Formats: sequence, structure tokens, C-alpha cells
Amino acid sequence: MYAPEMNSPNPFKLRSFALGILMMGISAAPGCAGLTRKQPVEEKTAIMKDLSQIEQSANLSEQDYKILTSALKDKDWHVRDKAVKVMARSDSSIKPYLPEIISMFADPVPNVWLTTWQTLRTLGRKYPQFTDIYILHGRNSSNTQVKSGLLRTIGWVGNASNSGEQWIVEELHHPDSKVRGAAVAALGAAVADAAAYVDKIEPLLKDDDPFTIAEALHAFARIGPASFK
Repeated sequence: MYAPEMNSPNPFKLRSFALGILMMGISAAPGCAGLTRKQPVEEKTAIMKDLSQIEQSANLSEQDYKILTSALKDKDWHVRDKAVKVMARSDSSIKPYLPEIISMFADPVPNVWLTTWQTLRTLGRKYPQFTDIYILHGRNSSNTQVKSGLLRTIGWVGNASNSGEQWIVEELHHPDSKVRGAAVAALGAAVADAAAYVDKIEPLLKDDDPFTIAEALHAFARIGPASFK
């Protein structure tokens, strides 16, 4: 078993750095230039005012959800970002709208990706049963931003069911390094018996992507002494 040397880079710092690079990679993706289309100021102001009012509501109504889901499709990314953020304060009644929030991981604007992750993380911590929906959509999606986003969400929620565990292990072999890195991070953080997959993690220490290597080191650090048996 490979054991990191004492002078190896701090995996915790590298993980944060890796997430930053991930966001940079998304921002550099094709089609990210000129994403903010002009919108009449009055129209944008009215929509943002509606969203702010919903944000202050004690409970979200069906009409509120209708406004929010419509805003997710707005041409201005600031409006989309605000709508995703507001949805984080919902109660369990948001469950039917989770697929629409999940789809925002595919948004070409990095800020919206990050807000989507934060919102789903918040909802997943409040309602652990939502992780089964995250897992289902992550397994079925062909979009690497959606996959990596949901894997990182599950990692931060720290709750993977048996089916989630299987999916996470499968994604360790994904051709996209962002997905591999997110998968090994989720394995170390959300799988109770992660030590059973040491042999699956070890090959990632020789990955072509240095940030995937950093995620693997961090997973070993989480597992602890069991990873060096």
C-alpha cells in the first residue's frame, strides 16, 4: 500500500485549491464568454424584487415555486443565481422541484454552479432523504458538471446509501478527471466503510490530474490508519 511521505502536500489545502481550479475550469469552458445578455432594467428589477419578497416569506407557496422555477430559466444569470439561492430556504415541499435545481449544475456560469452546490448541500443536510434523488440524477446524467456537482454535494452532506456507495465507486473510473476527483472526495467523506475501497482509491494517486491525486490523498487522510494496512 502506498503511504504518502511526510513532506507530501497538505491534502486539506489541496482539496480547497482543487475546488477552486474546478471552478476555473468551468469558467473556461466553451460558451462561457458573453453569457450575460442584456435585459431591460425594469424587467430585471421587477423579477429580483419578487425573488427578494419570496426570500422573506415564512413559507413558500405553489405560486412562489412557479416564480422561482421560471426564474431558473431567465436569460440573466444574476436572476438564475438568486432563484437558486432563495430555494435553499425551502422546507421539504421543495422535493418535486429538486430536478430543476439539479439541472442548474449545467449552467455555464460558475457562480450559478457554486450556488447550486450550496443550495443542494443545505437541503440535503436538512432532509437526508433527498440524497437518494441526488444519487439517481447523478447516475443517470451524462453531464460532467452535474455529476461532479452531485458527487461533491453528497460528500458534504456525508450521507450515501448503498446505491450511492456503488455509484460513487463506479465514478472513480470516469474519463473526466473532475468527476473522478469528486467521486474520491465523496468516497472518503460519505461512505462509512470507505476503508474497504482502499484498493480502488490507490490508482488515483497516479492520476494524470494532480488535483485528483490531492483528492485521493485527502480521502486517505479521512480513512486514517486503515488505509495503510
